[in-house]
Amino acid sequence: MLTNYDTIRDLPLPVPRPVADPSEPLQKYGQMRKDYLASHHSGIYSSMEMSGSLDRHCLILQHQAEEYLEELTTRMMREEVVRDECIAADPAAWDRRRFDIQAMAEQAVLSQLICTF
Repeated sequence: MLTNYDTIRDLPLPVPRPVADPSEPLQKYGQMRKDYLASHHSGIYSSMEMSGSLDRHCLILQHQAEEYLEELTTRMMREEVVRDECIAADPAAWDRRRFDIQAMAEQAVLSQLICTF
């Protein structure tokens, strides 16, 4: 990879290459990953941004996070023993439980994929 350099005060400094717009925009998990890298790993963030690989990295991680969330939620819902009578008797309780499962799965995605390096 060739990088262009500008000389500022007799120091050659790399000029970031313009990054082509990704074919799809960053969604929730891709943007969270980008923010995490910027906040907690600024050197890696800067390096990836200058090389043009940051958006691609975030898109890949976004797809992995979405797939993992769906798989984990499905598995947790399957493990939850629910009978139709229980759902009919107290639908609000089932909705609360479903939201709890979704929150637990999302927390696992964040801790295992987004906020790690």
